[in-house]
Amino acid sequence: MPWARLYLSKTRTRAIQPRDLRSALRAYTSRGGYLRALTAGAPRIGIEGEPAGAVTPDEELVAKARLAELAKRAAPTPVPAKTTLAAQNELETPAQTSAAEVAKALAPAEPKRLSLADLREAGRRRREAAIQVTDELRSAPA
Repeated sequence: MPWARLYLSKTRTRAIQPRDLRSALRAYTSRGGYLRALTAGAPRIGIEGEPAGAVTPDEELVAKARLAELAKRAAPTPVPAKTTLAAQNELETPAQTSAAEVAKALAPAEPKRLSLADLREAGRRRREAAIQVTDELRSAPA
């Protein structure tokens, strides 16, 4: 990995903060390509490009679970159509309504705009989930 050597050569003059290293490794190991490469028996490659063991069946199962979670998050969630009472009343008299009015009345409501509190709560839940996964991985037998 040439980028790893370049990064290491630039950072050898200063200490790498554990937080920065953890963040970089989490970003790299959370990518789909990395997770798809984790198949049981496949060789692990160290940061300098040398062999560093083999992928275990347990690690492959964890990778598949994380891939499924990524796919679930990436799938768009359908927004249910909501009709208002006024729209329902308009639909009861179809002779007086045009197709454009009917389409407008049946159009899904706009999604709720997230507040800062909503975003903070989502971040808190994401951090808790990451901590839980890390704890599970640490407690799993090697």
